[in-house]
Amino acid sequence: MKNKDNGLVDIHGKQYKTVALRVSEFREKYPIESGYAIHTEILHHNESVVIIQASILDSNQNVVAQGMAEEVRTQKGVNSTSALENAETSALGRALSAAGFGGTEYASADEVANAISGEAMNDAMIKMLNARLLKCTKPEHFEAFSTESSVVPVHIKARLKNALRQQMATHNVTFDTQSKTFKSATMSIDDRKAAR
Repeated sequence: MKNKDNGLVDIHGKQYKTVALRVSEFREKYPIESGYAIHTEILHHNESVVIIQASILDSNQNVVAQGMAEEVRTQKGVNSTSALENAETSALGRALSAAGFGGTEYASADEVANAISGEAMNDAMIKMLNARLLKCTKPEHFEAFSTESSVVPVHIKARLKNALRQQMATHNVTFDTQSKTFKSATMSIDDRKAAR
């Protein structure tokens, strides 16, 4: 990324405007005294996600453009403390783009940078979880892994599902859906004797 001082950021050869530049251009064309307004609203929020809608209003308070954004609250990184603010910035950037203040790209520089950062964080989390998963060789290891990964976002769990199945098969471990526990798929000599 380059040249954020002028409000333009080069990301993979494309020029993106920051939301700050879009707001500045909007206010240059439509000063506050013109009656045009920017309105943001929280549509949904809980402990894991926030959804914001931003609206651009004309002098009669009619909606002329809107944008929405969703952010997932994370354990680490900027969304651990600022998911709401990131969603608001992204929604605002999208609304301003819909109103004609987007430049050559609809997404803002802020939104693209957050997406790239989020992808890098997801990849790092998957690498770390895969490394932990490779150490699982017994049912109790899989139980511990399952407990640790219970706070992992669903989209990351989905990417780990095949690796988990493969590791379980390698070590003859199954998951009993009735008892919701991991078990050894091979019987010990004592278990075989007891089964007779």
